[in-house]
Amino acid sequence: EEPWLTDHSAPPIDDTSIESRSRPPSQPVLQTVLVYVGALTRVLSGSRRVLAPDGIVAISVERADGPEPYTLGRQGRYAHRRDYVEAAAAESGLSVVSCEAAELRDEGQKPVVGLLFILAAKPA
Repeated sequence: EEPWLTDHSAPPIDDTSIESRSRPPSQPVLQTVLVYVGALTRVLSGSRRVLAPDGIVAISVERADGPEPYTLGRQGRYAHRRDYVEAAAAESGLSVVSCEAAELRDEGQKPVVGLLFILAAKPA
């Protein structure tokens, strides 16, 4: 068995988590792990809270086309509807600057289609 499968000695989470930061980062906030999160409002609200006034949030999600806002796939990743991401962003104080469909990766020799969003703080 590989040691990385059994070694669970990760360091504890510290004060620099996105929800506890109080000062805006000078770089864009990039989130590529949202495929492991269903409901996005809390994560996007945390991003908005630490976002510099002229900052951006760049996210990628797998695209869902069904009736549900998001669904958990058999690979353990969530897919999100475009309209759901747009609504979660708006509820979090972010506006959609751009959204493009893109091939995120190959899985089983088939492309996984996703959405790439650029979000910015809504004007006050």
